[in-house]
Amino acid sequence: MKNVTDWLFAYARAVEIIVETFKKTGENFRFTTLARQLEDEGWKPEGTNRFNKDLGEQKDIRSLYDMIRTRPLKTNAEKYAQWESDFDERTRLYFERLIQGDREGLDATDCAEEYFVKKSC
Repeated sequence: MKNVTDWLFAYARAVEIIVETFKKTGENFRFTTLARQLEDEGWKPEGTNRFNKDLGEQKDIRSLYDMIRTRPLKTNAEKYAQWESDFDERTRLYFERLIQGDREGLDATDCAEEYFVKKSC
């Protein structure tokens, strides 16, 4: 179960990084850069030597990548405001679902606390 938890937490942290990167630069992320940053921060699960490909195969991460890639070009348009609202809502839902995970014996609050403790280390 620990390996599953490590993956869920790595994906949740990836969502945070994607949002931080996009909000800071306005650009999409690269899977290799994302994988390297997660590894540098200590989030890479054990037993994988293709972490960037694993990130690209995770449906929530891929969905965010595609969403950023297809965002409206004009940031002052109403369409962009709606896109940004949808992006914020989607990332919030993905993050919450990932840190809660399917953890037998732990409730969502315990799981979230474990994530934030790991993040602060």
